[in-house]
Amino acid sequence: MDRRLNRLSDSDFRSYIMSLVWSVSNRTEGNLFPDDLPLIPCFTRGAEVGIETSGLWIRSGEGWAIDKFELEQTTVADLEAAERKRFNDRERKRKQRVREKCRANVDAPPDRLDADVQPDGTRDVTRMSRMTLQDRTGQRQDRPGQAKDLLAVSDDESADSVFTEWGKSA
Repeated sequence: MDRRLNRLSDSDFRSYIMSLVWSVSNRTEGNLFPDDLPLIPCFTRGAEVGIETSGLWIRSGEGWAIDKFELEQTTVADLEAAERKRFNDRERKRKQRVREKCRANVDAPPDRLDADVQPDGTRDVTRMSRMTLQDRTGQRQDRPGQAKDLLAVSDDESADSVFTEWGKSA
């Protein structure tokens, strides 16, 4: 840690750190002007005197240049390179996913449900809502050994007779 930071007052230290953050996020390359100071969050009025006296800011024309900014902070060129890399990585991954999806669609047999999937990944719910229970697998109720529905009692039967019948078969 630069010992010049230890020599700053609390408010000057906070103002200096916030000026670094502000300069990187606004891509000023470490150049600050007097009209920028009120825009820097938590910047204490008058802190520029202490920061300049410590040598952390160097007088440059009408404003200041942050000392060693290009060595210690993220420059505009670094930020733009990172943005390009993220964009290129995102595009490469998108193309890879498209290739994999095309390859999978060619290799796989056609699936009725896949036909309902739109390019954005959503399903055609209007077609899905027209499906009946018979269209779905696993819905048959007449499998051998399957218990009958005890609550389905006709008007001419009593619940007791159903339970008696069920007890005999068990």
